[in-house]
Amino acid sequence: MPLISKQKISKNKTIKASVSSELFAEIDEYCKWADISDHNHFLKEAIEYVFLKDKEWRAHKIKAI
Repeated sequence: MPLISKQKISKNKTIKASVSSELFAEIDEYCKWADISDHNHFLKEAIEYVFLKDKEWRAHKIKAI
């Protein structure tokens, strides 16, 4: 079962990112395996996963409130 879910529609901001060709190939392979047609969606989900799982980041956000 893929960790990245299919795309949901939302308002987006555009960013520009560069990754190595090896990393892009793995992202592409994962997206094909998980039936994800949009690399942007993959990146969005991966970033949200990092924010969700990074305990130090979550603690920092709580302190900032």
